[in-house]
Amino acid sequence: MSNSAADARAPVKKPSPGVPTVRSVEKAFLVLEAFTNRERYLSLGTIAEVTGLDKSAVQRLTRTLIGL
Repeated sequence: MSNSAADARAPVKKPSPGVPTVRSVEKAFLVLEAFTNRERYLSLGTIAEVTGLDKSAVQRLTRTLIGL
């Protein structure tokens, strides 16, 4: 994915401060929200860049989501 395509993507939503959340579920949704109707396949690096998560977390989350 080119940088211009990453720049055009809508920012991933972060939870409101002070709202109790389960962080792992939050991160899983960040990964899912990185995808758009036009972007069915993304590299781990691109997902990490879009979500702000590190690559190792993205790898663990994507493996878990694929396995569900």
